[in-house]
Amino acid sequence: RKRERLLSEEVKGLREALEREREGLINRVRREERRKLLELKHRIVEEVFREAMEVIVEIWERRREELTVRFSQELMEKAQEDGIEGILYVDPSTVGSVKERLEGVDVRARDGIDGAVLITPDGRVEYRNTVRSRFDKVRRRLFHEIGGLLFD
Repeated sequence: RKRERLLSEEVKGLREALEREREGLINRVRREERRKLLELKHRIVEEVFREAMEVIVEIWERRREELTVRFSQELMEKAQEDGIEGILYVDPSTVGSVKERLEGVDVRARDGIDGAVLITPDGRVEYRNTVRSRFDKVRRRLFHEIGGLLFD
């Protein structure tokens, strides 16, 4: 009888250990599943933003001059509010238009700028008003909201 009780307790202990192991495995699988699902959702939202940026670049290409002038004006207004002076860099194809609209501003050409960048003469302060900087700001603000719209 004592032997049966010992065997029964041992079997009970083994069952409990197996149950804990099973629960642990189930929890690990669930965590891994959630991690992979979150990763997939993240990639999908990234793809949405990548496609949006492609459309924005197309618009930029069509309206480069108009947008550069507007971005430059906005940037110079902000710099003036902050008491900052510097050199305004824009795309080479837009220098003339920007100079016409912003008298007294040192406007220079720099390849690869999709808007306007103001840099102080000592290089310590840089203001950006570019398609990329605007997009990144919106992206940071809306990333989780768009994920919620897509997946909730």
